[in-house]
Amino acid sequence: NYLGNWINERGTIETQIESIKKKVEGMIKGVCKIGKEELVGKLSTEARLLMYEKTVVPGVIYNLECWTEISEKSMKRLENIQTKILKRLLKLPQSTPSLGKLKETGIWTIERRIEYQRLMLYQSMVTSEDERLGKQIIIDQKKQGKRSWYKETKIKARRLGIDLEDAERLKKKEWKKMIKQKIEKDLNEEAEKKEQGARKTRHQRGQEYG
Repeated sequence: NYLGNWINERGTIETQIESIKKKVEGMIKGVCKIGKEELVGKLSTEARLLMYEKTVVPGVIYNLECWTEISEKSMKRLENIQTKILKRLLKLPQSTPSLGKLKETGIWTIERRIEYQRLMLYQSMVTSEDERLGKQIIIDQKKQGKRSWYKETKIKARRLGIDLEDAERLKKKEWKKMIKQKIEKDLNEEAEKKEQGARKTRHQRGQEYG
């Protein structure tokens, strides 16, 4: 365990994911208990989602923005953790499409949450005093061509249409607002593509059996 992160002998995030799964289980039971309809009335769903955002999410993504890179397999496991949690909180069948439900509730994917935290951390480091270790690391990584936390952050920012140079120019509030807008736009576009694909599949099946 290093600074709250569990690192296995292969240097991957898998051990931390197992730790997250165990920790979250207790949190979810607490959210379901406090958010019962008989206790909070008709707003029980909203109450459970709010508690999820404020208490469970921070435990799931804690320090994950510090990892240089999270594999596709590990990210999928993290997304599955969130999907299963939300379906329990919303009392939905496990077969319910996850991306559509996330869009409906306004909840971000785990990957986008981590990207948001990562970009906010980046601004915090590059706008800090020159002698701060974090800033020195970024300056050093900018000079190197090899894989690094800075390089991966730049790739993720570019994919969202964000220029990292703006992190030094914009105030924290402006930077935060821009990142949120870019992520929400990306999530909406991704959900729309999924829906278009689903409609196309349903249409093709209809023709086959029509």
